[in-house]
Amino acid sequence: MKLLMKAASLLLGFGVILSSGIALADDVVSIGVLPGSSINVRGTVLALGQDPPASTLNNALIADDGTLFVAQSDISFEPIDVAVFTGFGTFVVHVELRAQSDLIGAYDRNTGSFAAAADADIKLTSNVPGFNNNRCIIPTTTWKLSTDDLGGSLFSGGNGTVVDNSFVVNAIPFGACGGFFPDYATALNNALRLPSLTPGNNTLILVIRMDPPLAP
Repeated sequence: MKLLMKAASLLLGFGVILSSGIALADDVVSIGVLPGSSINVRGTVLALGQDPPASTLNNALIADDGTLFVAQSDISFEPIDVAVFTGFGTFVVHVELRAQSDLIGAYDRNTGSFAAAADADIKLTSNVPGFNNNRCIIPTTTWKLSTDDLGGSLFSGGNGTVVDNSFVVNAIPFGACGGFFPDYATALNNALRLPSLTPGNNTLILVIRMDPPLAP
């Protein structure tokens, strides 16, 4: 609801602009995720972002009324390797954030305000014996990204920071990652402190750049 109110406020502002006779054009940009981005789940932090960007939201359509749309197929996060420390040792997990919906929201070319939402899950793979590389998935959650959330910053010259500090994360289902003793899903849930179901305990920060840059 909070996100919808933000988007509605942005679109209302565009209505005032259009009624004044000022015409805006549709824009298609690429949105790249830069260093300084991260996902934090109850204190477990995973760094995201490269420069030049390897994680991108391509063909992002920002219409003349400020409506923002990115197709699910155009959202791609660069997989990263993470060392997971468990009670029985350390092993490396390949982590891939995967969009499970389109990203929809609004962007204000006058103020640089941004608000959008999308669903995503996280797939985990590993080369440790008995690991199930097909079913080991942190379930889908909804990210509601905004420049207005704590830690966010309005866009200027194509650069801005969007934040979601209210999402929750469910645990990996028992048995989904393979293993017998130990069960890999249980080990990963313990290491990653999942589930994390209290809003405010988790934060997603995306430092992003639009190419080409849009006003302001």
